[in-house]
Amino acid sequence: MEDATEITGRRPAVSPHLQLIIWRDVFVLVDDGRAAAADYSRLGNLITEQAAKHPFGVAGLTVIPPNAQPPTPEAREAISNLLASLANKLRGACWLVEGGGFQGAMVRAVLTGLRLFGRYPYATHVSTQLTEALTWLLPQLADGNARLADLGKAADYITLQRARANV
Repeated sequence: MEDATEITGRRPAVSPHLQLIIWRDVFVLVDDGRAAAADYSRLGNLITEQAAKHPFGVAGLTVIPPNAQPPTPEAREAISNLLASLANKLRGACWLVEGGGFQGAMVRAVLTGLRLFGRYPYATHVSTQLTEALTWLLPQLADGNARLADLGKAADYITLQRARANV
């Protein structure tokens, strides 16, 4: 049974276009690209609150669903500001691109370019499957590769929370 201090059952409301799932020291953001710039400030506050509970830092998984669209220039700036403000709290950031075909390939290419030229002070990765993303992300956290024992629990929890929100 999971310790209540390890997993928060809450799913903080950020916006209709941003679903935040918190699992231990991992935050999962499902972002369809339609959120307003101000929503990212609210998101930053929630992640900072989570990070305060984890001195070693947190890791972020951003899920880009198949129906996502590119964020507005204002939202892109807010995302950039958010990542910069979280730099000393993040141990790793992974983007999970769920779309396939040309659209999915284009999104993955853009994100790969950003991660290669972005000079982030934390590890970054682009993925196409939840288990692969978590396999990369969990070892970035406290206890390193030992965290892979939690892979199934993390994937199940994230999948369940997404299903509950129908996102």
